[in-house]
Amino acid sequence: MNIRLIILPLILFSFVQCCPTKNGFQKGAPFAIASSFYQEWVGGQADVSDLTLQIHLENVKDGVQPEFIYFKNKKEKIAVKKVENGRVIWVTNFSDTNKNTLKKDVIMHADSKKEFGNTPPEILTNFPFEIGENEAVISYQYKGKLAY
Repeated sequence: MNIRLIILPLILFSFVQCCPTKNGFQKGAPFAIASSFYQEWVGGQADVSDLTLQIHLENVKDGVQPEFIYFKNKKEKIAVKKVENGRVIWVTNFSDTNKNTLKKDVIMHADSKKEFGNTPPEILTNFPFEIGENEAVISYQYKGKLAY
């Protein structure tokens, strides 16, 4: 009976300690998000599209360095656009344009051997977070530690 009184609180305490850090997100960020929005657009050429995401921050503490943003199953580097009157704007561009190669023709044929050489679509399978359609995760450095 005496051992149960000691072990039971220890077990309960261990579960309580695990819950806040389960998803690895920082509580109480060293900045406040005033507003955020994204805009999708399509260029005048075939297969040219982009998504621009802006985050307007207030009360950013010294030493906060943006890293990456995870949004719509994509990961991209964050750029600091403007700093004025204590407000900071972080901007990210997600481009769907294939900058390295032109769009290749896809061979469709009844004989599957003649389709050899078609490039399969690129699919992100190792996205580190489960987030909603209009949700994003920001990674940043603060006091030498990576936070989300």
